[in-house]
Amino acid sequence: LQAYTLGLAGYACIKVLAPSFYALDLPRTPVRISLIGIALNIILNYIFIFVMKLGVLGLAMSTSLVAIINVLQLASALRSRIGAYGGMWGFSARIALSSIIMGLAVYGLRIMLEPHLTQFWGNFSLIVITISVGVAVFLFAAWILKMKELHMLLPILRKR
Repeated sequence: LQAYTLGLAGYACIKVLAPSFYALDLPRTPVRISLIGIALNIILNYIFIFVMKLGVLGLAMSTSLVAIINVLQLASALRSRIGAYGGMWGFSARIALSSIIMGLAVYGLRIMLEPHLTQFWGNFSLIVITISVGVAVFLFAAWILKMKELHMLLPILRKR
C-alpha cells in the first residue's frame, strides 16, 4: 500500500491533465501517452517482479512510477501546446511543502499516541485525532506559505 501511495498524486494529476487535451481537441495525445504507459508498465512489472524479485511490492512500485511518468509526459505535452503554466510551479511547491509538514506532524503524532491507544476505540480515536490534526496543520502551513487559494476558500467556508 505504501508503494501505491507514491503514485496517488500522479493519478490525481492525470485526472486533471488528460481532460485538458480533450478540451483543446487533441484526444490523440493522452491516448498515445497512455499506450506508452501501458507498455512501460508491462516492462517495469517484469523487471521489478521477476528480475529484481520484489513480488507484489514491485507491482505497486511500477504502477506508481508509470503514473508519475505519465504526468510528466502530459505536463510536458500540455506546456508545449499552451505555453507556460504561470504560477503553477509555485503553487505546486507550496502544496508539496504543506503536505510534507502535515505528513511529518501526523507521523510524529501517531508514533506518540499509538502505544497508548489500543483496541477498537483507541484505534478509532487515533484515526480521528490524526486526521483532525493533519487538516489543521495543512491549513496552517498553507496559511503561513500565503497560498492565495486558501484565502479564496475561507470566505466560502465562513458563509456556510
